[in-house]
Amino acid sequence: MTDESDLAATPEREAIKTLYRRLGIVPSRTESDFGCKWCKECSQRASTLGKPFRTGGWPYVGVEYGRAKVRGVEARILLVAMDIGGNERSDAETFEDAQWRWRRYAEERYAENPHMRGVHLIMKRIAANERDDEARARQFALTNAVKCVTETDNKKSTATGKMQKNCKNHLGEEISVLKPDLIVTQGGYPAWATGTLLTPLTPVPEGKFCGEPRGRAQPKALVWISASTVLLTTPHPARLKGFSWERRQLPDFFQKAIDKACDELVKILRSGS
Repeated sequence: MTDESDLAATPEREAIKTLYRRLGIVPSRTESDFGCKWCKECSQRASTLGKPFRTGGWPYVGVEYGRAKVRGVEARILLVAMDIGGNERSDAETFEDAQWRWRRYAEERYAENPHMRGVHLIMKRIAANERDDEARARQFALTNAVKCVTETDNKKSTATGKMQKNCKNHLGEEISVLKPDLIVTQGGYPAWATGTLLTPLTPVPEGKFCGEPRGRAQPKALVWISASTVLLTTPHPARLKGFSWERRQLPDFFQKAIDKACDELVKILRSGS
């Protein structure tokens, strides 16, 4: 059940709803009611497979977005994941219901799936001085790089190259509206798509390498700077080999990369104050 924080009409939430209406990507139960100009092209694979095509999904914009304190400095934090995976199906949610769901999943006691457990742990590391678990869950925004999915019987992404290409524009528009100070991507494609939207990118002064799992050929966690935005590209916590989200602790290399991103972020924010 939604509470007052999920219903609050903050400026960022209203701007996102306006953006989704303008782009025609407000979630809908049927393709015919979905306004995205690329819907027909993106749903072709689902039609070929004889699978349902789920149109769109609301982002999460915490009611206290922009108030996460990083080393005592308030910052706007956006997480970018891939998509909702192929095995989740529900009727089109209202925006308010989506805020309730994502907020609830980001709280310690409710973070029961690998992705949102990872989100919880990332925010816990970023807002390290915040002791209120419920407050942290309200201080960030989260969106998917690809909005629609072809439903299958597993959690793997079903996004095709066409879907990725077409949705990249939507992601860029969201970034422009939310104006994040720190973007944390989860997984390979979200890192690539976000990175190309933020070009030119430069590595942190010490070099782009910031964190690497020892003895394993896995994706690294890297820190980049673009104008006034810090980009932290990370492996998807639910796909990270050797990391069990039930342990409630991110791997050491992951934590070091987050710390480095926070260091760079505070430098930028303080220099502009």
